[in-house]
Amino acid sequence: MVNWGLLSQLTLAISVVIQAYLLFSANSLSFPFSSLSNPQRSLQAPPTTSPYASSWGSWLHPQSTRKSYDVGVGTEGRGQGGGAIGRDWNILYHLGGNGPWVEKVDGIVEGGIGVPDGCRVEQVHMMSRHSERFPTIRPGVRMLELVKRIQDANISLKGDLEFVNRWNYFTFDPQAHFEQLTTTGPFAGTLEAFTTGVKLRT
Repeated sequence: MVNWGLLSQLTLAISVVIQAYLLFSANSLSFPFSSLSNPQRSLQAPPTTSPYASSWGSWLHPQSTRKSYDVGVGTEGRGQGGGAIGRDWNILYHLGGNGPWVEKVDGIVEGGIGVPDGCRVEQVHMMSRHSERFPTIRPGVRMLELVKRIQDANISLKGDLEFVNRWNYFTFDPQAHFEQLTTTGPFAGTLEAFTTGVKLRT
């Protein structure tokens, strides 16, 4: 009989481990954002060494509104790192709420957020959730307990899960960091919140 609770905890723990690996090993990663050449403009991967923020002149990536026949990708506007095509896969687009925010590249709103001609901005109202943060207490404790159970089982995992054999939680004091914004890496929650405020202010 399948223990669905344990399976879901393992899935969550693995996705958090992957996120931690991405955040703290970012300098050694390459993100295959687009493997297709584009004569109009080259797409770029989410950065690995500087703060990551959305493009400001449009809702999302300005190139992603172009039709596939314009840029010659032949995938009906899909791809561009979102993993719609096999050679264009990027894990950041498949972690959902368990990974850092990255700019959407498929199925976006066209037209951008620029001020229409003849208009000017008088007020800005912003509703926003937190930036990237550590797990909340309950899931965080479950992750720690699951990793401890796996390590206490005294088994040696192999293949894709081999890293769990020597994995430690990605913060020196998990209990203190639960529910707090992350402070390091290109997706740091504190930096993202600050830069968003600066963009709105200026």
